[in-house]
Amino acid sequence: MNKAIIITAITILFNLFNMYSQSNKLIGYTSNLKDSTRVLLRNVEMDKPFDTTYVINNTFKFIIEPIDGHNLFFIRMDSLIGKQRDLIFIDNSEVEIDLRDRDFDSAIIKGGQMQNQRMEFLKEENSQNTQNTKVNFVKNHSNFEYSAYLLMDLRMNLKNDEIQGLYNSLDGEVKNSKYGKIISKYLEKSKGFEMGSKVKDFKLKDINGNDVSLKSFYGKYIYLDFWASWCGICRAEHPFFKKMNEKYKNKGLEIISVS
Repeated sequence: MNKAIIITAITILFNLFNMYSQSNKLIGYTSNLKDSTRVLLRNVEMDKPFDTTYVINNTFKFIIEPIDGHNLFFIRMDSLIGKQRDLIFIDNSEVEIDLRDRDFDSAIIKGGQMQNQRMEFLKEENSQNTQNTKVNFVKNHSNFEYSAYLLMDLRMNLKNDEIQGLYNSLDGEVKNSKYGKIISKYLEKSKGFEMGSKVKDFKLKDINGNDVSLKSFYGKYIYLDFWASWCGICRAEHPFFKKMNEKYKNKGLEIISVS
């Protein structure tokens, strides 16, 4: 009995040590922050809950579990003066964040390849978050996977043929990367969804479990709203949709919300 307990305990300790040894660190350096200042970190892509650590002697640390490739993380420090949050790409490399006399607008973040490519883009962006800056970066950095990531943002404002042209300019390795595959799938799935094209029918379940087809609303003005419960910006629009519905519901408007 005692031997079994000892063996189980040793196995657990070994597994914990093995997991810890394969994990990586995120270390940050700050200045003029009180001890116990809270820092939050969340793996956005894996939809993980927030991890929490605290500043001690103007230093904070996170232990990052092994990652398959790289994931996008959200980091936040509410006590920081200036920009208090940012997005960081983390792979299985150690990450260093220099916030000494800085906020996240000017932070120096060193990490893996994807994060370093992002820092290269931020240098060229020079605080001018313009569409042309992103387009030019993609054209001039066809070997960067971050260029494929930028296409995910640009697809909201550019026509599909423009996105297709930028995608075609990417190196083969980038096209085969995680974000390259996402853009390729987007371009394939969105064919026929250009402005002026006839909307394709689709069928989904409503909140009561009944099938609802888009074509059942044909002949009316249709507003399609795609949102998610975790999206604060999406939920903030709901009062606007309520007012719009009250104003135009008798004039043939149907608001279809897809979550």
